Amino acid sequence: MAKVVVVLLAAALVVFVVGASVGRAVAGATDTMTRGWGTAGHPFDLGKSTTSSDLALTKNKSGQQLTLARHVLWSHTVGGSGSGVGSAQWLPGGGVLVCTGGEVEELNADANTDPTPAWQYTSADHPGLDASWAWEFTTGGHTYVLIADLATKSVFAVDRSASPGAAPVWTCTGAGAYTLSDPVCAEFVAKGTAGQPSVLIADDSATAPVVLEVAWADPNDLVWHYGGHPGTGDGQLMGPTDVEREGDGPSGTTLIADARADRVITVSDSDGGASGDGAAPLWAYGSGLNDPMGAGLESNGDTMIADTGNGRVIEVAPNGSQVWSSSSVGGAAAAGALGQPRLAERACGLSPSGVSADKIDGALLVCDTAAQNLALVGNTSGGNVDTKWARLTGSGTQAHVVSLRVDAKTTSKTQVFVRYTPSSNVASDECSPGTHSLRGVVSSTIKFTFVLTSSDLWLTPTLDDVVLTYTTGQARSSSSGSGGA
Repeated sequence: MAKVVVVLLAAALVVFVVGASVGRAVAGATDTMTRGWGTAGHPFDLGKSTTSSDLALTKNKSGQQLTLARHVLWSHTVGGSGSGVGSAQWLPGGGVLVCTGGEVEELNADANTDPTPAWQYTSADHPGLDASWAWEFTTGGHTYVLIADLATKSVFAVDRSASPGAAPVWTCTGAGAYTLSDPVCAEFVAKGTAGQPSVLIADDSATAPVVLEVAWADPNDLVWHYGGHPGTGDGQLMGPTDVEREGDGPSGTTLIADARADRVITVSDSDGGASGDGAAPLWAYGSGLNDPMGAGLESNGDTMIADTGNGRVIEVAPNGSQVWSSSSVGGAAAAGALGQPRLAERACGLSPSGVSADKIDGALLVCDTAAQNLALVGNTSGGNVDTKWARLTGSGTQAHVVSLRVDAKTTSKTQVFVRYTPSSNVASDECSPGTHSLRGVVSSTIKFTFVLTSSDLWLTPTLDDVVLTYTTGQARSSSSGSGGA
């Protein structure tokens, strides 16, 4: 998981003269204060005092980064008979295609707690429908929806623009030596192993678990396959439940969630083929997994895994190290959203009402088979990190902040502001990065709040190091002077 690092750098300050109502800064009596935390020599430490020389952070992780917890932003319960949510797919326009048992629904982009489906395909259109997977795609100028149907042990495609009840335009019940038994996943590939459009199918058969690639032009044409015999050896699978193609033609790779084997593997598309069962996986991960039913490759090369049996979602780097786990973040809502996750897919472009006026970028779409629930999980849009009260120095009993410099190094999607609150009951104010004149602050103590905001709900605003420099001056009574910068 990518992190957002916010660093406040020390910089020179400009002293200005405050108005008559609060007095003047006495020449030569200003004091520049520099405080730093989160560095190797000065880690975050709650044990520091609140004197002028120690401005400790009130939130402490023993030198570790300060982060925000994830929570459920939006959820939707999918109806229909069946065993639960089978799949979910982000659509280019921001909608979501979901399926469960007797219903396939396309939810509109303005999703809320009870969105109105923009399109439906139900058991009324296909009697006895028991959909385990649905996938929308466009080819040849037409938009289709692939549906894996457990009732008919087939994968078929319907025209998205056809009237309700229209017959499928494409059907596959198997190819080569394989007859579909438990089709649980089907995805369209624009340029498959043979360089032509094809369809990948994961068949969770107890006797012949296999991933098939069949030609879109002819569903009886077996282009490529991996597995076919139960086991965990070379070219074997135990129970594939999710499949994803990466790359074009024979140089591509295929990511497979082999749930019954408690593993996720990547295989070469040059292995297997129409006749062979396949060679050893190029990559495999199974550490601590329990029935992982979903897996997807992230843009950064990591693999997102729905670890269904453990009720969590994890992100794994190519070297096999675990980058992130949903079970390691705070918040009861996040834990409650992941009862038995079937899939977890990085989201973009969706703007749920009541969450934010901005488009959501980077949150997770999680399907929960236990509760027939579809949840969008991400960070809050921002958070605060407070300092303790700091005693200002100066030649008198009271001092005021003359100016403050804030330099923030963040990603383009993250902002930092500083809110300052004096103990003299003057209303707090907020400033963005840069040099600021803090008028009207007369106090012996002051508290700063670092306000972090992010438009990317997957990136956690994180505070690593803080170096804050501000200038104080003595406050004294004065009846003249108009002040100014």
